[in-house]
Amino acid sequence: MNDSLRLESQPMVIKIPSLQKILIIYNPISSASNTEATARKLEMELTILNKQVEIRASEKKMKGYTRMADEIAAFDLVIVVVAMVPLANCWIH
Repeated sequence: MNDSLRLESQPMVIKIPSLQKILIIYNPISSASNTEATARKLEMELTILNKQVEIRASEKKMKGYTRMADEIAAFDLVIVVVAMVPLANCWIH
């Protein structure tokens, strides 16, 4: 059997690290007026799962995000809360 066929028959394992650092951005002037509370509840649930969570209010202009691009990139996951979502309907694993 030549080398190319041998490589095709071997399985490849790709390890994806679990998400540890999570940034939650909420809209403080949302018409629903409860995005911060939703973000805080989500933070509590994720903290119970030993996740490192940081919460920030959203920026008013895109320039704010471009200034903090490196900070955002340091997180494994970014969650944006735009309206209230009942946590009873969310599954966190």
